[in-house]
Amino acid sequence: MEDVKMDVDKLKSKLLSQKASAFKGNVYHWTQVCFAYHSNKIEGSQLSEEQAEMIYATHSFLTKREESVKLDDLIEMSNHFKMFDYMLDNVDKPLSKEIVIKMNVILKRGTSDEDNPRYNVGGFNNGIVGRMIMFKECLKHGIVPFVVLDQDKTFYLRGLREYSRQQNYLIDTCLHEQDLYEDVCRQLLKFDIEESSQILE
Repeated sequence: MEDVKMDVDKLKSKLLSQKASAFKGNVYHWTQVCFAYHSNKIEGSQLSEEQAEMIYATHSFLTKREESVKLDDLIEMSNHFKMFDYMLDNVDKPLSKEIVIKMNVILKRGTSDEDNPRYNVGGFNNGIVGRMIMFKECLKHGIVPFVVLDQDKTFYLRGLREYSRQQNYLIDTCLHEQDLYEDVCRQLLKFDIEESSQILE
């Protein structure tokens, strides 16, 4: 990672502006797919990253022969994209019970858990929403956000379990994910600047 501190306000601005565009390959597009795939995978989704990309880009997906796919996995993947957009639309608002409830409602809409009161009355135990809240609050407060990768699930869950006794496990995991996200964002934002310069020339 570069020594120069990343401009999180610039990242937030790019995410918001690219949200309104149809271009692919930018930091918004990459974050949408990466975040939805890994966060759902941590909670047990069987969808692949390629399928997540297809669902995002084409609203369809392919399965391998005789592969069984849970309908809830498909719906929650699609809903995660909508929840991310809702988060961006409300990124600078104070975190509230209403925002948390709305995130749960968006994520669970159309799933078998849609009418489960634990998701729509504010009391929730939903890791996907929790990770979305972390992303929102980092952006809001000028901290580099991060996506917890599925391959780091063991360290992440251990950090959550042992946080009351040993905070470093979770902190170190989050800092590691932060470094990885920042590295990719720097590359995508640099590419975006170079592409814009070529268009203007």
